[in-house]
Amino acid sequence: MDNIFNYLLESGISLAIFYLFYRVLYLERAPFTASRIYLIGSLLFSTALPFMDFSLGGGSNFFIFRQVVMEPVSVTLQESAIHQRGTPSVLFYLYLLGSAILFSMLFYRIWRIISMRRRGKVIRYERYAVISLEEDIPPFSFFNQIFIPRSELKDSIHARFILTHERVHIKSYHSLDNLLVGTIALFQWFNPFIWMMQKELKKVHEYEADRRTIAKTGNYKAYQALLFHQAFGVPYLLPVNNFNSSIKKRLLMLRKTSSSADLFRGFIFIPLVIALIFFFACSETENSDTSAQDKTEVAKSKAKKASKDDQVFVVVEEMPKFRGEDVAAFRQYIQQQVSYPEEAAEKGLEGTSFVRFIVNKQGEVENVKVVRSTYPIFGETAAEAIRNAPTWEPGKQRGQKVRVQFTIPVVFKLKE
Repeated sequence: MDNIFNYLLESGISLAIFYLFYRVLYLERAPFTASRIYLIGSLLFSTALPFMDFSLGGGSNFFIFRQVVMEPVSVTLQESAIHQRGTPSVLFYLYLLGSAILFSMLFYRIWRIISMRRRGKVIRYERYAVISLEEDIPPFSFFNQIFIPRSELKDSIHARFILTHERVHIKSYHSLDNLLVGTIALFQWFNPFIWMMQKELKKVHEYEADRRTIAKTGNYKAYQALLFHQAFGVPYLLPVNNFNSSIKKRLLMLRKTSSSADLFRGFIFIPLVIALIFFFACSETENSDTSAQDKTEVAKSKAKKASKDDQVFVVVEEMPKFRGEDVAAFRQYIQQQVSYPEEAAEKGLEGTSFVRFIVNKQGEVENVKVVRSTYPIFGETAAEAIRNAPTWEPGKQRGQKVRVQFTIPVVFKLKE
């Protein structure tokens, strides 16, 4: 459960930051396509951010795999210990209930659209399906289908504007945007910023469709009159694009012009992404003495580089042996020695730790460091077992005993 709540927290914070920047910097003043890209990009990035994991400096992935990396050691919590984990909280069940309700509402709305298509009369318009309805509802589109009251089709001018407008929604895949937001909202329903972003995205859809409709028809006054005509009785019908939504704002945006400064507003997305990745996804999870001590060791390593006696190898002619066997025996030893941390089991945590160590000329294990770990407790547990390991048979290069460096991944899983 902690994993779920951590995910929701990081994703929710990211959504909030993107939305606040959108409002503070008046990004709706940017070109409509740029605003749409910003909003969709924000939603996708915020959804993916908690899954990102980058390590910096000595703990980077590149640094890890320059070394000899053993096959992973898997540490699994015993079935008897699983029952010690805490039971889901009331908040967790409320969260699931909210998601279930929202899913039911989304399913119902899509079912309504399917029902309308069955009841209506289908008319082919170019490569789109126009569904003529007896009900007096606002025109809307859903993917390649345009739903319109039969009364609107009687007025050829109105019908032309409406069909042109809805065709822009279809060609721009606005329905796909709406379904994307609706899906993310199933998980972030408690976060007010997801609903604010949904509202802004629907506005941008309408602004974009209005502008292109005017460009294609060339009749601003007639289109303005149509918007006034459609200004009342707008029901909410996610995930569709209603023709007559936010009429007042849309009328103002019809005459909007973009300045050179507005063109660059959308580029704020890039530094925001970099900042959030650095804050949430980058980590340097080494032992407590990493930062200053590691820099000191790097300096010492450079100073001693010329000395073959202190040189550290990753591959040698005769690799170190553990209890007379290869590294597979050491992996088996670690698997037997490492126990699943009780604190991690209670919180339902899983993850992987990469531990780096050196087998010196005497066969002793030294310089044990956690290069990367999903959670610190996993790294500490794995490192402690490696520090207490018995003596190895040292590695040899050209007949001389040398220091050899290894990295071992230890995977902690609650179940096989």
